[in-house]
Amino acid sequence: MIAALIKAARTPTEAKQIAKENFEKKRKDWEDVRICIMRKAVKAKFLQHPDLKALLLDTNTARIVEDARDDFFWGIADGTGSNMMGQILESLRQDLKTNLTREETGND
Repeated sequence: MIAALIKAARTPTEAKQIAKENFEKKRKDWEDVRICIMRKAVKAKFLQHPDLKALLLDTNTARIVEDARDDFFWGIADGTGSNMMGQILESLRQDLKTNLTREETGND
């Protein structure tokens, strides 16, 4: 199964290469669900790694840009692209800050 190969990849670059090599096998609704899936994956990653969560929160309100050489959807290449990964990270950062504020004030 392709998902297992991607999950077992040692690096994000390796995972992306496996996905590219198997592009024709992607799920039919991938274009519709990819942002939601990536949001869940990114959230899980930052909740499981407090050091990364702290780094993300330390960016405060800075714009986050995924500098991608050839990915105009998830990142920006040569000043062009949707920067969806940057948007997801900024959104997660805001959610984490909101949750921290609620915890500090006791408002759930």
